[in-house]
Amino acid sequence: MNEQSREQGAAIVLVAFALVFLGGLAAIVVDVGYARQVRRQAQNAADAGALATVVDYNGTPATENAARARAVEYVEDNGFSSGNATVAISFLTNAAGDPCVRATISNRLVPTSFGRSSVLIR
Repeated sequence: MNEQSREQGAAIVLVAFALVFLGGLAAIVVDVGYARQVRRQAQNAADAGALATVVDYNGTPATENAARARAVEYVEDNGFSSGNATVAISFLTNAAGDPCVRATISNRLVPTSFGRSSVLIR
């Protein structure tokens, strides 16, 4: 038996392994890319909610409820409701004593196509 006949078909095995590896890598890229996209959308919704409170909040506790309602409204308009995510609006003061608002969206389960059934974003 000569050398060439023993190695016949070896390339197809290597190509098959490479295709499986590249397919798995592509699946991971798709899932991670989608999770990062949803995380960016959540960040945009939180930013919109925080900026919306500026209209109603002047730093006094009396205006917190109206400001919170407006922030939640803007967050929900961006697709993040209390049914699919945890929305929290916090009223703070910075080092200079100025009123500040923090809007956070967390615990959103993002469905994936290939890997795990869902991914948690914060």
